[in-house]
Amino acid sequence: MKVFPRICCISLSILFLGCPTIRHPASTVPPGSPFGDTPEGTVRHVHSGMEFPAEKAKFTRTGVRQYDARGLNVSAAYDFFSPRIAATVFIYPTPPVRSIGSPPAVIEAARGRIAEGVFRGAMGEITQAHGDAELLEEREIPASDDGFDRPGYFARFTYTANFAGRRQTVESLLYTFSFVDDRWTVKYRITYPAKSDATNAVERFLGF
Repeated sequence: MKVFPRICCISLSILFLGCPTIRHPASTVPPGSPFGDTPEGTVRHVHSGMEFPAEKAKFTRTGVRQYDARGLNVSAAYDFFSPRIAATVFIYPTPPVRSIGSPPAVIEAARGRIAEGVFRGAMGEITQAHGDAELLEEREIPASDDGFDRPGYFARFTYTANFAGRRQTVESLLYTFSFVDDRWTVKYRITYPAKSDATNAVERFLGF
């Protein structure tokens, strides 16, 4: 399909759906959490409606995390075991455009600057956390009928990290898409050993 992006630009509530998922018992979500459960084990972010299934393209959800008091900034972690791949899907509010009364072209240009700023900020987090991080590739992802209805950004890094139980060289992929459903940023971080052939598994997980 192009499950993640295409469905996301229609409705975050069905972002990960479109492919059959394994049914698991519902996870335990404490009262006041920004997450809700379904009987199939899917975890739903109540603010955005984004759903994280227990399994997607043989990636198994290993946990969800809340980063702020209100629960607007959250993530879900997934693991793929052969080859070993760690994927985290984040969702959080995109900084708003403050241009009351401005023409549409001005608003769109402002959105573009904010979206690029979100991407640059995410890149900076990687380079700050990993002193030997090397940028291998960077590009804009155009909007398309098969993907998100707004442009996104992609970067590929390599660095040394403790991964899968040992110190090794990894590759780490970054994708950001801002103003999804006008309000949200969806970010993907996917990491795997540099010598792994992870392309097919990653493409199935992302769906684009």
